Amino acid sequence: MCWLLYVAADRALPLRPFDPGAPGFNVADLTEHDAAVRAQFSKRFVYALGAHTHCGCGFDRGQANPAHPDELEATEASLRSLSAYLGEVLEWAGALELFACWDGDQAAAPDHRWTQSVASFGPGMTWFPDRTFVEVIATQRRSP
Repeated sequence: MCWLLYVAADRALPLRPFDPGAPGFNVADLTEHDAAVRAQFSKRFVYALGAHTHCGCGFDRGQANPAHPDELEATEASLRSLSAYLGEVLEWAGALELFACWDGDQAAAPDHRWTQSVASFGPGMTWFPDRTFVEVIATQRRSP
């Protein structure tokens, strides 16, 4: 079973096909299997985000085998690419929405709802719990 990550925006986002010859961060249109995830979002354009593993498993540092340092390096590279992509598209697409879940939970209601600055994404981040909905913003909102 795979860990999945989806992004939604008010504008169409650039795709980044998965290249099995040089696996890395990728952005794809939803498949029919993923279509149920659309119900999670208020935004029109929804995409699947993948790591070097093709799916979202490669974003979770906890899934990298400590006996294989190359796995952690690939995970950190995928997280850097995710952070860079989110930062790039936030500049012209506005706030983004993410939903992270295990395959099969695409239509399940979120258990967690967070707002995170794009700066909180990166190679050292702790990955989201199952069924987490995240509003991604350019900078962290300050409390009054």
